[in-house]
Amino acid sequence: MPTFDARVPVYEAWPPLYDAILELSRVGHRSGLDARLLQLVDVRVSQLNGCAYCLDMHTTLALKAGEDERRLHTVAGWRDADWFSEAEKAALALAEEVTLLPASRPSPSTVDEARRHFGDDGVAKLLLTIVAINAWNRVNVTAEVRVG
Repeated sequence: MPTFDARVPVYEAWPPLYDAILELSRVGHRSGLDARLLQLVDVRVSQLNGCAYCLDMHTTLALKAGEDERRLHTVAGWRDADWFSEAEKAALALAEEVTLLPASRPSPSTVDEARRHFGDDGVAKLLLTIVAINAWNRVNVTAEVRVG
């Protein structure tokens, strides 16, 4: 059973569903896509959603995966940083547009650019991984999971 401080005890309330979301995340990170790329995506989505718990976790995991601190510090400004590859920029653009879905739909050009770098299979894996981190962000922010 997970141990963390939360206002709403999500694990205790419904362990099977919590475990299913956890497995979705684990499978996404075993998709064959680059581990550093997926951590950058998780960090960026967590920034957009304001999830301190996930930001703490995924910046730590990104560093363990070999990510550079400078890139982590600037991922929010990825469009203006030359040290992100075109493939990373495509993934981050898709992550942002999927995360901000209530405001607008992901543009066909964003999806096409991601497909150019990752293919249909890679975009599907990336999309489902983005969905997983968004689920965690929403659970953790709403349940007021504390970093500590």
